[in-house]
Amino acid sequence: MGRGEALQQVVFSLLVMSAVAFTPAAASSLEGGEIKVWLKTLSPEQRKIVESNPFIRAKFERHVLEVEALYRKAVKAGLDKDPEVKQKLELLKKETLAKEWVEREVAKRLKRFRLSDEDLLNYYRTHIEEFKGRDSKPVPFKDVKGIIADKLKEEYRKNLIEQIIDEAIKEYQKGKSTHRN
Repeated sequence: MGRGEALQQVVFSLLVMSAVAFTPAAASSLEGGEIKVWLKTLSPEQRKIVESNPFIRAKFERHVLEVEALYRKAVKAGLDKDPEVKQKLELLKKETLAKEWVEREVAKRLKRFRLSDEDLLNYYRTHIEEFKGRDSKPVPFKDVKGIIADKLKEEYRKNLIEQIIDEAIKEYQKGKSTHRN
């Protein structure tokens, strides 16, 4: 998990655990578009939780309101012109763009990912111990086929992320060594 993801998890946890009172009147000062933009920064699982739970949605809106209000104060104080702050923002920009590029590249490559029934059955047979029921008998393949497909796709996705990052690092290092000569 990268620093950005860790920060996102911490912020989300604070939102969920926060006991700050929040009234609908305060949320009305937010633009609907602001909330939508912020929702897009969450993982699909987090977004679903925020959108389906009124209490958590209120906490999320409170967080957005706090950030928007404090952001305006910071700009008014000229922090957006401070060299150290600019440097931090540039690093956050790089990190955000890098993460977004990896996510899009993974999505593009995942479209080509295919598993045959034979692939799934082979996995089932080689990992039959993982699919034993309470009675210690194997759960029928048809009952776990979807679970196996999801597991293999997730493993592929994780390996793909590592592969994409490794490819980018090699390309970066090759470019740096070319520029030094």
